[in-house]
Amino acid sequence: MRRLMETPVRAISGGRIEYGLYKTPFQELNLLDADIFDRGGSSPRWLRRLRLKEWEHFGIFTRDFFLGVAVVDLKLAGLSWCCVFDRETRTLFELQRKLLPGKIRIPPELRDGAVELRSGRGYRVSIENRLRQGNHRLVLSMEARGGFPGVSADLTLWERPEEVQPLIALLPLGENRPFFSHKAPSRAEGEVRIGKRSYSLKGRDAVALLDFHRAFYPRKTFWEWATFAGYDQAGDLIGMNVTRNLIARDDLYNENGIWFRNTLHPVGAADFRIPPGKGELWHIRTRDGNVDLVFKPLGGRSESIRLGPFLSHYVQPVGLFSGKLIDGAGIVHTVEDMFGVTEDHRVTW
Repeated sequence: MRRLMETPVRAISGGRIEYGLYKTPFQELNLLDADIFDRGGSSPRWLRRLRLKEWEHFGIFTRDFFLGVAVVDLKLAGLSWCCVFDRETRTLFELQRKLLPGKIRIPPELRDGAVELRSGRGYRVSIENRLRQGNHRLVLSMEARGGFPGVSADLTLWERPEEVQPLIALLPLGENRPFFSHKAPSRAEGEVRIGKRSYSLKGRDAVALLDFHRAFYPRKTFWEWATFAGYDQAGDLIGMNVTRNLIARDDLYNENGIWFRNTLHPVGAADFRIPPGKGELWHIRTRDGNVDLVFKPLGGRSESIRLGPFLSHYVQPVGLFSGKLIDGAGIVHTVEDMFGVTEDHRVTW
């Protein structure tokens, strides 16, 4: 499990879920073929579709700001948000939408597909997934309102195999309950306007982190997550993604890895020490010792939501990682003030 495997054509074949870490995307990410109710395949497809949670999130990290945007299909509702964190003033601005069912449709795969969301006046998110061509396009248009400064962006996010190996994980949340995650750091190039300030991004000015996610979560779940990506003093890409969640055998099945240059190095199960105070240090490490980091929050998002039977409580700080990473070749990488994000999320849905 802890090595990257050749990818089968289908995620589920003959009723068998092909769990593992993979080198390339599936040609058919057919998660709806999973017998999640353990009824011998007799449960209706609409019911399985109702239980599938899907989202696509991009985090853009630069010297000046963090820009995060997400589209989420919970089936019983849709969510979207755009947030901006100004590194100089340590101020976070956020604009979000809570939407009726069916307003957001996440494409089934990243090779070719799109999301187009327009919500009222002044809220547009357009995502074109063009992995066949080695990139994604992200277009945003958000009007200023209620303290939110307004954001517009037209970015190309380069996800090419020769530049970086994505983290592609198909994991067991429980009996017949697959969890799929595709995460990748990539160069972000294009134009961003935040309030009255404009930024032209190119080369190594910005790194985008993609989180494309589909999972049959049980009614109550949680996850703790930490990730960053940037360039070290030699100009090499370095990044990390670790998560702790409901997966029981997380020593075998996890989405934890280190990126160095274009290589992904899988690592072991992760443990988080999350403090009660907003500005206090997080401690994040893997049990194999390959990740040992301290995270200093600079600001971030937090919210508690109750919509009928849906309950959600999360905190999502942005801040600085310091410590060490050890890659699969045994090379120790010193991490000092790398800009990234963490999350602590408890949910009933």
